Amino acid sequence: MKVNLNNAEIMAVLTHIDDTLGYDLEPIERATWLSILGKINAQVQFKHHAAIDEYSTSILNTEYEVD
Repeated sequence: MKVNLNNAEIMAVLTHIDDTLGYDLEPIERATWLSILGKINAQVQFKHHAAIDEYSTSILNTEYEVD
């Protein structure tokens, strides 16, 4: 499936993923969100999407502390 999203829509998805990863998730849930994040990150091809690449890479490198 191919989904065409603009930068604002992708940033909204990334923000949701970032927020979600801060919660105590089941391992399969965490793996699914990280998989989606990896797929978004892998699709960044052009310089005008640099903010998306930087944000998704930042999320991938974040150590989330879950209470």
